[in-house]
Amino acid sequence: VNPNLKSEKTIDYEIGFQQKLNNKSSIKISAFYREQRDMVQLIYRTGAYPINMKTYGNIDFGTIKGYTFTYDLRRTNNIQLMASYTLQFANATGSDPTTARSLIAAGQPNLRATLPTNFDQRHAFSLLLDYRFGSGKNYTGPKWFGADIFADAGCNFTVNSGSGTPYTPRDVNTGATTGSINESIMPWRTTIAMKIDKSFTLNFGEGENARQADLNIYLDITNLLNAMNTMGVYSTTGNPDDGAYLSSSAGISSINNAYNP
Repeated sequence: VNPNLKSEKTIDYEIGFQQKLNNKSSIKISAFYREQRDMVQLIYRTGAYPINMKTYGNIDFGTIKGYTFTYDLRRTNNIQLMASYTLQFANATGSDPTTARSLIAAGQPNLRATLPTNFDQRHAFSLLLDYRFGSGKNYTGPKWFGADIFADAGCNFTVNSGSGTPYTPRDVNTGATTGSINESIMPWRTTIAMKIDKSFTLNFGEGENARQADLNIYLDITNLLNAMNTMGVYSTTGNPDDGAYLSSSAGISSINNAYNP
């Protein structure tokens, strides 16, 4: 524990340009740059009193930079749309306060080198599509028995897709790093959410005692296609469900030496 730690700092810079395409749509381009300073990281103090020790210090730093492109379509013929794409590069000297633990265990000094972070997602796409019917004179949907059955009803889809985050490959037998830190990338992830809703206006009482209340009924599905996205993998194989230990030489030796395989 180090009682002299400073607060971590994040400084953001962003510049953008937005252009109207017509009365209903526009595009926006923005560039961003983020600095992370005084990040906490594990360090090794040689010559500390009374013994050499591990502690925490404000020695890490990082930068996140990228671009975002956005297309915005206001409601046109019941449709509203917003789509965006982000290209990002996130590098730092550590992804968390214990990144340097293995270096310290190997007897290395407090090395600082910027590498991709654990949350370095290079590509990210986002799409919001909303289809909705108005009410009264703005209603354009079907009528059943003279009633505007879909008035104030709609459906929207939210699609999020992005490239995988990095991980460090390791040897299955020794656990040692077999390449550069965070040089391997997990698969892309895509999720689609859907929400269907309809609003009602409820009237209570008559005359001076008349009151109104709004009611909204909705069905919300967070993973419409039941996508089985890979959120984590074994660093020894890059596979989400097999670390290959049982088929490795270390695993086979452990099985053969066990009382019961």
